[in-house]
Amino acid sequence: YPIPQEAVPHIQQVIDSLLQQSIIRPCRSICNSPIWPVRKPNGSWRLTIDYRRLNSVTPAMAPVVADITQLTTKLQPTFTHFTVLDISNGFWSLPLHSDCQYKFAFSFEGVQYTWNCLPQGFHNSPALFHLAMKQALKSFPFPSNLIQYVDDLLLASADFTEHLQHLEALLQCLQQAGLKVNPDEAQLCLSQVSFLGVTLSSKGRSLDQHKLRVILSLPLPTDVTSLRSFLGMCNFMRMFVYDFAAICKPLYSLFKTDTPFNWQPIHTEAVTSLKLALTSAPVLMAPDYSLPFHLFFSFSFPALAAVLMEQKYTLCEMVLLTAHWALQHFLYLTG
Repeated sequence: YPIPQEAVPHIQQVIDSLLQQSIIRPCRSICNSPIWPVRKPNGSWRLTIDYRRLNSVTPAMAPVVADITQLTTKLQPTFTHFTVLDISNGFWSLPLHSDCQYKFAFSFEGVQYTWNCLPQGFHNSPALFHLAMKQALKSFPFPSNLIQYVDDLLLASADFTEHLQHLEALLQCLQQAGLKVNPDEAQLCLSQVSFLGVTLSSKGRSLDQHKLRVILSLPLPTDVTSLRSFLGMCNFMRMFVYDFAAICKPLYSLFKTDTPFNWQPIHTEAVTSLKLALTSAPVLMAPDYSLPFHLFFSFSFPALAAVLMEQKYTLCEMVLLTAHWALQHFLYLTG
C-alpha cells in the first residue's frame, strides 16, 4: 500500500525500537503482508499490518473468550474495592515458533522483517493470548475475585485490606509469567472503575459516562453506514434500555434491501428517544446467588421482553404486604 510520507520517519522509529527489543528481526521470506500506518489520537503513529490474506488461509480457532455480560455478573454484591489492570503489549509476551515466523513477514523501505512473537492483526492472536493468560493465572489463589478478558483484568474484594492481599498475589502471578502492566491504564483500589465499557461499583453495573457522552454527541445518521455505526454503539448498551427493540424498530427498517434510505421524522424521534433512554438508564445490580430469582417475560409485536429480578417484592406481593400492614394497623378496632 502507498504510505503517507509524513508517516515514514515515525514508522522507522517504531521499527528501530522493535528491532532493539528483539520483537522483530530482518528476514528473507516468500511471504509478505502489506503495512498500513495508522495515526493515533495523540498524533503518533501505529504500525499495523494487513494479515487478511494470511487469515483467509489459516483455520480460525473456536472462540474461547467469554461474553462480557456473563463475566461481570460474577461480581458479588459484597465487593467494594476494585482494581483494573491492562497487560502491556501482551501479544508480544508469546514467542512465535521459528518454523512459522516466515508467514508473518512484512517489508518497509526495501527491508523485509518478521516477528519473533505473536503479532496483532492475526485473527488467532486474541484466542491464543487468552489461553496463555488462563494458564498464567492458574496459580492465582483467589479466582472468584478475578475477571479476565483477553488482556484486561478486574480484581474485586470485600474490603481494602483483603484487596491489597489479592492485588499482591495477582502481581506476583503476572511477574512469574513475564507479563507487564500498563501503568497509564491502571485503576488501583477504587470504589468505582470502568471495565470493558461498563462502570462497576458496589451498587452494580452502570453506563460508562465517556461512552455515553460519545453517543449523545453523535449527529443524526445520514446513510446506512453511519446508522449501522450508531446502532452498533447503542446495541452494546441495550441491557440498560427498556423496550430497546421497539424504540429502534423504525431505524432497523432502513436496512431493508428493497427500501431506499429515506430519513423521516419518525427516525429522528427514534434516535431522540434512544438517547433519552440512555441518559436515564438504571444501575443493574449484581446478582445475589443466595437468593431466589424471579423471571418475568412478555411478548408484544414486534419484540420479546424479559427481566430477571430478586429480593424486591412483585406488584402482587406489594399488594399483599399492604393488606397485611392495614390489618395490623386496624387490629385494635377488632380486638
